[in-house]
Formats: sequence, C-alpha cells, structure tokens
Amino acid sequence: MQEWYALSVRERQFIELLVRDPSDKEIAKALGISQNTVRYYFTRLFAKTGCTSRVQLANWGRRILLPGFEISINLSSRQRQIAESVALGLHNKQIAERLGITANTARDEVSALLRKLNLHTRTELATWWTRYSSS
Repeated sequence: MQEWYALSVRERQFIELLVRDPSDKEIAKALGISQNTVRYYFTRLFAKTGCTSRVQLANWGRRILLPGFEISINLSSRQRQIAESVALGLHNKQIAERLGITANTARDEVSALLRKLNLHTRTELATWWTRYSSS
C-alpha cells in the first residue's frame, strides 16, 4: 500500500471524509463534485492504496491519515455495551438477556452499530472493539 504522501491533497480530503462514513452523495456535496466523480475517486484510490473495498480504504485512511480517529468516535453507553457483547462472542439472544432488551432489538442495535462504524461483520466489530476499547 502506498503511503499518504503519494496522495494528492484532494484525495486526502476524500479519505478524511470517507472515514467519517458519509454516503457518496454527502462526499460529493462536501467536495463539490458529482457522485460519478466520487466513484471515480474510489477506483483511483483503490489502485493507489491497494485497497479493494470502501471499508478497507476507510480503515487505511483511519490508520494512515487520522491515527486516533477511532478512539474519538462517539458511542453511546448502549452502543458500547453492544460492542462489548459482540466482542465477547454473544449471540443476539444472549445480548438481549444481558441488556434486558428483545433479541430483535439486539439485532437492530448490532446492525446500526456496524453501519455507524462502517463495518460489515460481527467479527470486524469484535476486532474493532477489542483493539480500540483498550486505547
């Protein structure tokens, strides 16, 4: 993967926006470009960084361009409880029992947290929580 200095200022701005998890439409509006241009930036940045997905590029950006960004993510106490429960390997029903909510609510809370953190799987969430809760 290329280091940050191989990126243009505009590409760095793009990644800084991406790590905050806006939609393509929000990135386009913030940079004053079209959504097609946003997709072009993704293609170009994938080639430059060696990343193969939006999540991987966002994680690369957090690590290289914005160290410490993850630590500053604002999680509610409930979201912290959900993340910790997932990291412990609990299933939705177990999370529900632990937190006094329904299994469907637990499922919905996990899904919302995954979206907020730009993650796709419970394993990614568990890894994220384990890594950053101790920071």
